[in-house]
Amino acid sequence: MDIKIKERYDFMNPLLNRTALCIPHKEFKDQDSLIKFFKSNVDKKLIKQSDQSQKIFLKTWIDNWAEENHISKKIGEARVCETCQVLTFAKKFCESCIQGYLAKNFPNWSSGINEIDDLIRKCQEKTIRPDYIVEWIPYANFFEPTLKARGGCASIYSAIWFGGRYDSWNADKKQLERTGDRKVILKHLENSSNPNKKWFSEVCYFTNQCVFLQQLLLHYKSL
Repeated sequence: MDIKIKERYDFMNPLLNRTALCIPHKEFKDQDSLIKFFKSNVDKKLIKQSDQSQKIFLKTWIDNWAEENHISKKIGEARVCETCQVLTFAKKFCESCIQGYLAKNFPNWSSGINEIDDLIRKCQEKTIRPDYIVEWIPYANFFEPTLKARGGCASIYSAIWFGGRYDSWNADKKQLERTGDRKVILKHLENSSNPNKKWFSEVCYFTNQCVFLQQLLLHYKSL
């Protein structure tokens, strides 16, 4: 898990929850109006926030969340993407372009376990946000691993993730861009080189529930 992102989510979640509780749902006839109301109220709360990086992160997250709703629920006005000529309801990126970019990269990575590769590819084929992408991260991309805790069937490490996670879509370059190097927390599972059916079922469940799996750093090699 990206430590900086975790700190920002810790700041963001209470604010979003408070805002959500104040929404007069019965007053809105469509999802688009509700989203605009939600964004407007969050913006008002952010005026008092002095940390500019927090403001930028939260506004970007909400914009992407709104785009995700437009795409998944077909809200608002559809447009034809200038690059791939596919219809999209997103305004700031195109989910088809993102999926195509990830698909072209399929031959360039592998966990060494077919079941895991298939799971990640299925997740990527359904990706609709540039900042919510499940991917395989080779252990070689982590620097300075430091053991933080050990217990049960897992060990916890901190490390530097070279390049960081996917964060945005560059329409001009037609490619996904990363955050840059990030300090992260890694969880090493014992016997994870041979994951069983129950393990895959749990991962699939959380993937379908969209529980921030883009921050789940999957690796099954011994540390």
